Amino acid sequence: MKKTVFFLLAVVCFALVGVSSALAGSNSFGVRAGYGSEPDQFVIGGRALMGNFLKITRFAPGFDYGTGDNITTYTFNGDVLLLLKLPNSSLALYAAGGPTVTYWDADKGGSDTEVGATIAGGLRLPMGKAGFYELEARFGIGDVPEFKLMFGIMFGGK
Repeated sequence: MKKTVFFLLAVVCFALVGVSSALAGSNSFGVRAGYGSEPDQFVIGGRALMGNFLKITRFAPGFDYGTGDNITTYTFNGDVLLLLKLPNSSLALYAAGGPTVTYWDADKGGSDTEVGATIAGGLRLPMGKAGFYELEARFGIGDVPEFKLMFGIMFGGK
């Protein structure tokens, strides 16, 4: 029951963020998928990019659902993202980091909620006027998943 409530809360939060992103115009919302290590999992999730501080920093909350290695994880990330545009190129690099909350649900019973932090680095590739692609490596600090390699598609403003 706790797992279902946690998952539904995440879906509602991201639906609200997606609607506000679409209305605001400069915000982005997208989906991503990839591989997680420690535990070894297939991971799928979403992320929003909101606000614009100092023209290069944005708030980037995210949610990931991981399955595999006899455990299910639900991870909320409260990242701040720093965008570094490459000169004379449409590509950009970014660094991100922030607090992370992970709910661990073991297949054989038992669950736990842990708080940690993550740092990430990535590459942003343009997708025309519709948005952009992201390729990201994410590293966990504390009792959160240790590593994730994610590919995302972001829609909306830059």
